[in-house]
Amino acid sequence: MRWENLFLFYLGLNCVMTFSFAVDQCRSEVNEQEMALEGFVFKKILVPAPFMCDVECEKEITCQSYNYIVKENICELNNRTKEARPENFRRDPSRFYIRRLAGRVPLGSIPELPAQSCHEIRASEGRETKGNKYWIDQAGNGTARLGSCEESMRAWYNFTTLGATKRHGPDNSTGYRGTGCEGVQVKGGKQEWTVPFTGRFHLEACGASGGRGLSSAGGKGAKINGTVRLEKGVKLVILVGQRGSSRGSGHSGSGGGGTFVLYSPRMRPLLVAGGGGGGGSQNGHPGNDQVDGSGNGAGSNGEGGLLCGDPALAMHPDSGSGAGINGSGGCFKSASVQSGQLCMKTDCEKGGKSFIVGGEGGKADSADCHGGFGGGGACDGDGYPGGGGGYSGGGVDSSEGWSAGGGGGSFVENPTWIIIKGGCDEGDGYVSFTRDN
Repeated sequence: MRWENLFLFYLGLNCVMTFSFAVDQCRSEVNEQEMALEGFVFKKILVPAPFMCDVECEKEITCQSYNYIVKENICELNNRTKEARPENFRRDPSRFYIRRLAGRVPLGSIPELPAQSCHEIRASEGRETKGNKYWIDQAGNGTARLGSCEESMRAWYNFTTLGATKRHGPDNSTGYRGTGCEGVQVKGGKQEWTVPFTGRFHLEACGASGGRGLSSAGGKGAKINGTVRLEKGVKLVILVGQRGSSRGSGHSGSGGGGTFVLYSPRMRPLLVAGGGGGGGSQNGHPGNDQVDGSGNGAGSNGEGGLLCGDPALAMHPDSGSGAGINGSGGCFKSASVQSGQLCMKTDCEKGGKSFIVGGEGGKADSADCHGGFGGGGACDGDGYPGGGGGYSGGGVDSSEGWSAGGGGGSFVENPTWIIIKGGCDEGDGYVSFTRDN
């Protein structure tokens, strides 16, 4: 018997067996040839036959559907269905797709399977969400909250990178569909939000971490916590820092981007959370709890960081420093080593760009060494990392025969707010506003 026929027989047998337990679970699930759900695979398994994918799916509480790679006999278990994410359901001649046959856990009903939005729950389950409580992880960072959709829509506004990576920010806000941030405008990677009501908000912000280095970690971003009163109609421009790039073992990492929130149209800063420096032969420096950057060569007064060489060893970093809010990062001028100048910078593409000129990460010779959006400096791919972006940019230090990227500086409008140096988890930055009752 061919595997295709055996698979169809298994589906029918499964339906008959399930009928004896619950009539409403006896469904007709058809494998959709040459189609696959992309972006939600959490496990891959080699199997002897297609019907074993359903067996493997039923072992995993988070499995919602699966793709089958026909010529490789591989199951790809998904934690979403095509109904939840129709935009990710695409033609793929090498695969077929099928939703889980039995025992599928409704999206958002358990903390292990949080939804990103109430819209996603409605699309997945085909039911009204009003009045019910669900596990929702708007940021997509593994921190789920149990609450009603009304609370999620009205009281929690979480701004993320929207899936953008490396030196450029997001170009649309479709990832906020069904959340309180739906309707946010994105221009040049920066997100424009109009405060929906007058009230007090608890805010939390993180700068992005720097990329991993030779055998070292990138610096973690600075974390900010505080409470602010905002008036309805106030416009904020938000740049969420993106993590630095890492080329892998034996290479340096680029600087992480700072996270910025400014009042529009005057561009007065509400907060800036510094990004971490890239790892080199030493760990990258963390995003700082002061307006100046951290580490040797740190920028100050909103300017970009410097790069520090070692004349005695004829060494100079060939990477980019991090940008500040007003001044961009730069590169080291090798001729300056001979003149005995230790720390300096000159304009170049590898330096991160300041917030006022766009906030892009530094541009490296290789795409996997670009600086993170938010002013992170590029790495050179060998021993020299990039500096982190922030209120003032992080420098790059190679003055004693070793290398490390400096972290960006941080700023808060209210001096009572808390800034934690390197207080964020490894990864991208974020900003959240939660209604303070």
